[in-house]
Amino acid sequence: MKTNQTIMAAIIAVMLTTTFAQDSATEQLLIGRWATHIGGYSCVLTFQPGGLVTVDREPNNPGRWSIKDHFVVMEWRMMEHGHKTWESFDLPLNPQGTHGRSWSGRPVIASKITDGATESMQQPISQPNPSVSNPGSNSGNQVEQLQIFKKLLDQGLISKELYDQKVKAIIDGM
Repeated sequence: MKTNQTIMAAIIAVMLTTTFAQDSATEQLLIGRWATHIGGYSCVLTFQPGGLVTVDREPNNPGRWSIKDHFVVMEWRMMEHGHKTWESFDLPLNPQGTHGRSWSGRPVIASKITDGATESMQQPISQPNPSVSNPGSNSGNQVEQLQIFKKLLDQGLISKELYDQKVKAIIDGM
C-alpha cells in the first residue's frame, strides 16, 4: 500500500512540474508586444510579467492575462452590452501567427513583434481556420464549437445568456 502511495505521489509531482514548465515557457514567449487582429479591429497587445496586458489603442482599459487549459486568456475591465469582454490565444503559441477567439465570436490572430521590426511589418503569416478560430461561425464542426463555448461558460468567461445565444446560433445554422 505504501508503495502505491509513493508511486502516485511521484506521478503527481511529475505532472505538476511538467505543467509548471510548460506555463513558464509559454509566459516567456508571450511577454512582449503582439500585433493583433480581432475581426476587423487591429491593435498591439503588450504582455507584461505578472499578468498585466495593455492595448495600444485603449490605454485606459488594461487587462489581466492568464493561462487556462489550452489558452492564454486576456480579460478586460470594460464590459460590452453587459458581457465581460475577453480574448484568447490558443496554445501552443506561434510567434508568426497565433490563432484565438474573442468573447464576441470574432476570430483572433496575432504575431509577436520582434526587435527591429515595425508594427506595420508584423502581419500574421497564416489566415485563421474559421471552424477553429471563430467558434460562433456556421461553418466547421458544430460539436467542437459547442464544446468550446461550454468550456468558456464553465470558466466564467462568458455569461449563461451569451452561451445560450451562441448555442442557438450554432443549432440554427445546422
